[in-house]
Amino acid sequence: REFTTVEPKMLGQFKGIKNIDYAKKDELYRGIGLLGEQWAITYEQERLAGLGIKHEVRHSSVLDGDGIGYDIESVEDDGVTPRYIEVKTTTGSFSQPFYYSNNELRFSEYQKEHYYVYRIFNFKNARKQADLLIIHGSLKELNGKPVSYKVSIKK
Repeated sequence: REFTTVEPKMLGQFKGIKNIDYAKKDELYRGIGLLGEQWAITYEQERLAGLGIKHEVRHSSVLDGDGIGYDIESVEDDGVTPRYIEVKTTTGSFSQPFYYSNNELRFSEYQKEHYYVYRIFNFKNARKQADLLIIHGSLKELNGKPVSYKVSIKK
C-alpha cells in the first residue's frame, strides 16, 4: 500500500494536540466520576428520606461493575418503581460536554421510562457542592455525536 502526502490546502484543517497525558487525564476523570456518583447517592438518599421512603440506594457501578448502562439504582416517588441513574460529573459549567457509551445509550432506550441522567456540574469536592440537572428518558434525545471508533483489523 502506498502512502500519499496531504494536499497543501488541507494542512490547516487538522489540528494536533501536543503534550497531553491521556492516562493521567483518564485517572482524573474517573476520580471525579466516582466522587460525583457518591454525591448523587447522598442526593438520592436525602430525596427518598424527604418523601418518607425507606429504600437502599444501590451503587451498581461499584457493586456490579461499570458497564451495565447506569451507575445507581433507586426508586421513584412511589417507593416501588425502579429508577436507573447514570451520573455525569464535570467540574466546569453546565455547557461543558460529557460522554456516554453505546451501552449506556442502548440501556437508556430499553428503560427510557425509568432512566435518568444526573448531570452534575460546577462540582467542588472539597465543599461537597455541585449543581444538578436531572434529565429523564433516553440518551437518544440529547445532542450526542460520535467522537471515537473501535477498530478490529481482519486478516
